[in-house]
Amino acid sequence: MKIGIDARLWYESGVGRYIRNLVLGLDKRVLTHSFTVFLNSKAYSEVSFKNKNIKKVIADTKWHTLSEQWEFKKTIERENLDLMHFPYFSYPVFYKKPFIITIHDLIIDHYPTGVSSSHALPVYYAKYLAYKQITGRAVRNAKKIIVPSVATKEELAKHYKADIKKIEVIYEGFDPLIKGVKSGKKLVSKNYILYVGNAYPHKNLKSLVSAYLKLRVEVDIDLVCIGRQDFFYEKLERNFSRVHFLHNIDDSELFDYYTNAQLVVAPSLMEGFGLPVLEAMSLSCPVVCSDTKAFAEIGRDAVLYFDPEDTDDLCKKIKTVLQNNEVRNSLIKRGKIRSEKFSWEECVDQTLNIYESCNSV
Repeated sequence: MKIGIDARLWYESGVGRYIRNLVLGLDKRVLTHSFTVFLNSKAYSEVSFKNKNIKKVIADTKWHTLSEQWEFKKTIERENLDLMHFPYFSYPVFYKKPFIITIHDLIIDHYPTGVSSSHALPVYYAKYLAYKQITGRAVRNAKKIIVPSVATKEELAKHYKADIKKIEVIYEGFDPLIKGVKSGKKLVSKNYILYVGNAYPHKNLKSLVSAYLKLRVEVDIDLVCIGRQDFFYEKLERNFSRVHFLHNIDDSELFDYYTNAQLVVAPSLMEGFGLPVLEAMSLSCPVVCSDTKAFAEIGRDAVLYFDPEDTDDLCKKIKTVLQNNEVRNSLIKRGKIRSEKFSWEECVDQTLNIYESCNSV
């Protein structure tokens, strides 16, 4: 079987980490099928595979564009694939051959307002309608749908009437590239609370910063926020100068910040999985996170939950971890045990099984 994987988002955060770990995991396997990995020019020139059953193809078409619908479709079709894996909801809707798709979350369905976008409202709503159409077609036409949590599976069934039998829950893992490599660079603080992720409105960073400013009156501690710089981070940085906002942080620096943090806070209003929660638990850093379905599924009793709409509750939970060593040590211990339930190796194995199941249908 000839299988294609859309890896155009190789260097992105979040989905990019998923793609990298999936493809690099396949590169280590003894493969009975041949794989074609579609990369943009930068990744094509910088990424190499040792496995003779994996080849690279340049695909410079940007996602979320009209050219993706036509040019990328032609690029895929030239490879005459038996199965295509789109690891993100955006795909060429007129592609007619068998495919599977990974849908990481349905956050856009819950936040369909211009507040969640840097675009003008008419442009945003046009893109939102396109997203709804594309996701709906993907759910109907995919042979299999991979999701990272039961919470996302339930969301798909609710919002898109997806066939439950087509949806496969495959948990993500802790990226080994983050683990155990110190950068040697100086940290911006020796005593800090850490947030890792983007600054989209559903991430609820405003509430975190507001809670921090209340907490700062009582506790001498810094807040460090790590994420790729964009419109939303720039807006926060203009309004909250007392917070350390860091961008372009590589994995070795990320390791340093996780392992030296007093705790990690994940304040999202909604998530599909929550890689920073898993990363923190894996690196023995206590976690305080919002009481959402996905976080509860991933963290269980290994994290401390708060009401994401209540900054006083967030302050209270942060102070508990900072001031109660018994709670802190318990979270670290339980988090380490819980994190061992997740691995990219298992994710790759289960994804290979999905490919096989499509071959047998």
